[in-house]
Amino acid sequence: MASVKTVTPEEFVEAWRTVWCTAWEEVTSSNEKTADLLKVFESNQPKAWSDFMLNNDDAFLKRVAERLGFTSNRKKNEIESGKRYLLEYYNRTDMVLLDASQSHPNPDFPLLFEAAIEHENNPMTVKDELWKLAFLRAPLKVLVFYGGSPCAKIREMEDMLSIANAAFPENESTNYLFIHGRLSSDYPDEKPVRIVWRPYSFRPDGSRP
Repeated sequence: MASVKTVTPEEFVEAWRTVWCTAWEEVTSSNEKTADLLKVFESNQPKAWSDFMLNNDDAFLKRVAERLGFTSNRKKNEIESGKRYLLEYYNRTDMVLLDASQSHPNPDFPLLFEAAIEHENNPMTVKDELWKLAFLRAPLKVLVFYGGSPCAKIREMEDMLSIANAAFPENESTNYLFIHGRLSSDYPDEKPVRIVWRPYSFRPDGSRP
């Protein structure tokens, strides 16, 4: 079987940046909306933030998937044809992107996920979500997380993946993409005025793509 063109980390990051610019413009069109969203983020209201990112009809990650060419799978009990995104697929991960044309004879059994995505609000359970991703087959695995400086956390997670990869190697073309979100202000000691994102991409063995 010929190799399948799948979403790259660079394409995902570019879609994220483009959609975030649009989403932030929508929010900042109203001072009240901006204050409300920053408050939700800063006060760590998991449900409200998850609704904004994942669960609402126009949730941010759904818009990212659509920017990448995937559309919602409307049917509950079967996968529709074409490039689709699905939420809570088999309760394994928050979102998957797949091309239903790449499947076994039964389209409900896709040959691969183009991307598996986890969004985790709680800084204490980020590694749990990474471990879930480590046991999925997908050429791109995306983890969105928050809280403090990401560097130490990323080193821990890289070590986790290296240990797992040493025990049983993943496909060498697999890419992991971590996206860290935090609040930012214009000057030290001032109130936050924006949310900023930073991507980190690497392979299971710790090398950079």
